[in-house]
Amino acid sequence: MTTTVLDSSNELSQFIDSDILVPWGRIACRRYGKRQVRPLLATYGWMNNMGSFACFIPLLYSAHMSVVCIERPGHGRSSHYPALSVRLVV
Repeated sequence: MTTTVLDSSNELSQFIDSDILVPWGRIACRRYGKRQVRPLLATYGWMNNMGSFACFIPLLYSAHMSVVCIERPGHGRSSHYPALSVRLVV
């Protein structure tokens, strides 16, 4: 896992970007809030990215929650599945 920490004077713009390494590449993640707090995992539906949660972060942050947003495979900064791979669609 690689981590990049971005600092700013505004607490809400402070987050940690990470990559979870998987066999086909990486899954991109962004964590908001304190590491001592168990995070809420935020994922999204079809055709989106982790930016979809930007409007909710201030509300969750003010409730002293920690949030981890992920980018699903093939979206945002995450790697695409390899060609001809079989995936379960639910």
